[in-house]
Amino acid sequence: MHRNRTDAVTTAQKAVATDTMKLTPASVEELQLSKSFVATARGLKALEPVDTFLVATVPAQLPTFKACVRVSSPDKMPTRVKVQLKLPGGAEFVSFSKNISFEKDWAEVVFDFTTLKVEQGGVYKVVVSLDGAPAAELPLEIKQAKQAAQSSGR
Repeated sequence: MHRNRTDAVTTAQKAVATDTMKLTPASVEELQLSKSFVATARGLKALEPVDTFLVATVPAQLPTFKACVRVSSPDKMPTRVKVQLKLPGGAEFVSFSKNISFEKDWAEVVFDFTTLKVEQGGVYKVVVSLDGAPAAELPLEIKQAKQAAQSSGR
């Protein structure tokens, strides 16, 4: 009789595992970088999109900006969203994460990037992962203003 209970538990575990495998994983529908957003019927829309910051010199303090991640999940399973800002060489500069749940088949989460001081120019990357798996990325370029015009006038 003990063996039958074990077989029943094993069968139940297999059923749960099979159901779990049928779930559709969450995915990033959209990743936006902006200084501000406006609400629309379909969610947030970048009002002041950002893909480049022009700085006078480095190191430099970046203006505040936000990353809005729209995640879809047909099965409405809770998901951990992680956003990283990576240096031009690929090392992590800063990261944030939030757990989200779904009332609809999509949800949005906004991450604020404030008081960031960069030590170098170049192409940084904003990388999003869902439950630990890479899901989306956008470049963010930091350009140093040319000082040549000022120098040539001397």
